[in-house]
Amino acid sequence: MTFVDAIKAGFKNFTDFKGTASRSEFWYWVLFTVLLAAVLDQVDTLAGIGGMSGIGLSSLSSLILFIPNLSITFRRLHDAGFSGWLYALNAIPLLALAWVISSFISNLQASGLPSDETLLVESMDEFIATQSGPIYDALMAGAFNETATSFLVLLFSSIAVGVAFIIFYTRKTKTAEQGNKYAGATAAPQLYDGGTTS
Repeated sequence: MTFVDAIKAGFKNFTDFKGTASRSEFWYWVLFTVLLAAVLDQVDTLAGIGGMSGIGLSSLSSLILFIPNLSITFRRLHDAGFSGWLYALNAIPLLALAWVISSFISNLQASGLPSDETLLVESMDEFIATQSGPIYDALMAGAFNETATSFLVLLFSSIAVGVAFIIFYTRKTKTAEQGNKYAGATAAPQLYDGGTTS
């Protein structure tokens, strides 16, 4: 499948969550979305739109491509012989991130550090410059141990899920004859038979 064919298939099959997508179709689609995001991000920068101030073209394209990205991911997992619902493993790092945020907030409140933003910034500046002050005291007292633990869980779960998906996405096509219940009953037609015919 060519780059252009993959883009056409991605848009044509954006509601198909039950079929399959070959490695080339999936990776050409990924390349397309990365290039599109890079170009639109530059347009947003040059035009002075998007960023923290609002929704730019890059953000808008991500929103528009959400369903096509999800469907091609499901189809790629099906092509490799996995359930598309395996994509839900991405929730693990998100849950770990929620734990990091909630533990940091609760640890910060229990640490006795100043709640006033100006005083907190001054404390951070003091810690960075001299490695002393209220932040140093809170760290030495173990006030942020739960946050550190949750951050390590986030780090390792993100790495594990990322490696797993690289393995899933790069796995060869598994045909129906090989036991893939998601593949069609008939094999795709061969465009080249290896030169066995005259």
